[in-house]
Order: sequence, then C-alpha cells, then structure tokens
Amino acid sequence: MIRWRAHLALGSMVLVIALIGLSVLAALWRSYADANDALGALEPRYARLAGLARSEERLRATLAEVERRVSVLAIPKEVESLRAGADLQRKARESAESAGLQVAASQIFPARMEDELERIWISLTLKGGLDQVRAFLLALAMQTPRVHVSMLTIQPDNRRLRGRSGQDVQVSLEISQFRVPR
Repeated sequence: MIRWRAHLALGSMVLVIALIGLSVLAALWRSYADANDALGALEPRYARLAGLARSEERLRATLAEVERRVSVLAIPKEVESLRAGADLQRKARESAESAGLQVAASQIFPARMEDELERIWISLTLKGGLDQVRAFLLALAMQTPRVHVSMLTIQPDNRRLRGRSGQDVQVSLEISQFRVPR
C-alpha cells in the first residue's frame, strides 16, 4: 500500500509539472502568435512607408507641379485674405483705368468659403465705351491667378448720350479670385 501511495505522489507531481510546462508552452505560443499578428499588421505599413521614402523625390516634384498649377487658379495661402482683396481691387481699378474706363465705385466684400477654397470678391461700377469695356474684360482674363466674373450688368449711360455716339455705358460687375486657406 505504501508503494501505491508513492506511485500516486510521483504521478501527481509529474502531472503537476506537466501541467505547469503545458501552461508555460501555451503562454509562449500565445505570445508568439500575438507577435506574429502584430508583425503581419506592421508589414503593410512598413512597406507603405518604405515606398513613400523611395518616392520622396518624385512626390516633392509632383507637389511642386500641383502648387504651380494651383497658383494659376488661386491666390497662395501665404497672402492674407484682406491683402488679397485689396490687391484684387487695386489690379481691377488699374486694369479699368488703363482700358480707359472711369471707376465710379468699388467695394471689397468679406471673403467666404466655397468648398475647400476661400472666395475673395469685389464689386465695381465703371463708366465708358463698349470698346473700353471689352479691353477691360480681356485684361481681366489675362490676370493670374484667374479672375472670375460673377455678375455683369451693362446699361446705357443716359447722362452721356447727349451729343455722343450712344456707345457710352455704365457697367456693374462682381469679380472674384479664389485663395487657398491656411
């Protein structure tokens, strides 16, 4: 009977040691599987970052090209909104006067967001001949960043019709430019 107890004690100890060993192996396997999953999740990110690092020069060249193209269409973000409005008003007045038009009034309106760009806009009231208006509109079309005419009203200038050809008009227009916000 004592032998039987010795065998039972020895078997119990072997079983306890085996269970401890299995739990250690299970914990190690779980750690290995977690590390393998983390590595699997990191591999695509690392590959993407490595691809970006290899493509850095090409990406910088593409960014410079995009910024160049946007500069034709919109005022850069370095120019403040108020300054952009004043510049647009000054350029429009200079273009009108160089075309031979008289600037009766001009007003800068607050900038407003449209999609991802800020619209800088002004209104002008001009007086002069139709040929001068045509020259002014052509001058606006040549400006960069591009100037958009939002509203244009041309009416005969009745005060100037007396003794004139009838080509004198009063022009009311709203023009705008887009600006890249910060």
